[in-house]
Order: sequence, then structure tokens, then C-alpha cells
Amino acid sequence: MKSLILICTCHLIFTACATTKRTTKMEQSSNTNQPTSELLVAQIGKSAVSESCTIQEASINGNVLRVTVSYIGGCEEHQFELIGNPNISKSLPPIRSIELVHKSNSDSCKAKMEETLRFNIVNLAYKQESGSVIKLNLNGWKEQLIYTFE
Repeated sequence: MKSLILICTCHLIFTACATTKRTTKMEQSSNTNQPTSELLVAQIGKSAVSESCTIQEASINGNVLRVTVSYIGGCEEHQFELIGNPNISKSLPPIRSIELVHKSNSDSCKAKMEETLRFNIVNLAYKQESGSVIKLNLNGWKEQLIYTFE
């Protein structure tokens, strides 16, 4: 009997640890049943201390950077910020380094989480003029992102 309880307990622990939970920060509109994604705002500033996360995907559509990240957690709300370096290279087009800052709020859970974040990136533009182009180097992402201000 003790062996059966031990086997069941181990199975539950390993199953919970191996689970990937996909989340998207969503808010329900009070007027409709349509979910809308929370739009975070990128800022120019100094880099900050960040906890581990992996960037799975990154793409720009208009003035919005969409980033899918994975991290370990599941018990606390995690917070993300996108910080752009105030210095820009003098190349054509110019290049700005950007960093995704992850704060886990001391989450001690071990589930693999995946979340899609959306950032308004107008503050990262070279010039806030239609057609202004800048390349963004996202720390932790292999490809340069080309952002054309709209």
C-alpha cells in the first residue's frame, strides 16, 4: 500500500513539473466578450537586473513588438519590461540595443510557462516620423528586428 501511494505521489510530481502552461495576458472588455491583449509600453533607460527567461519568438507589426517568452514559475505573477538603450549607433539605418527585463516576484514553482507579450515601441523609434527606420538588437534574440515608425 505504501508503495502504491509513493508511486502515485511521484507520478503527480513529475507530471506537474513537466507541464508547459501557455498564457497570454488578457483582459476581458466589460462591454464585449472579446479578449484584448494587454499592451505594455517600451521605455528608454538603463538596463536593469533581469531573471532568466527564453525568447521563443519576436516580431514587429506596425508600432507593436510581439515577444513570446518561456520561463519557470506558475505561482506568482511575472512582470516584464522592455528597455531601450538611450545610445544609438551612427550607422544607416541606426541601431538600438533593447533588453527584455523579467521579474519573477520570488516565484518558487517549477512549471514551464509560456507567455506572449505585446509592447508599444514608439519610444524606441529613431524619429517619431512616418517611415523612420531603426534596427533593434533584442538581447537574447538571434535576429535583428527592423522597425519602421508608423
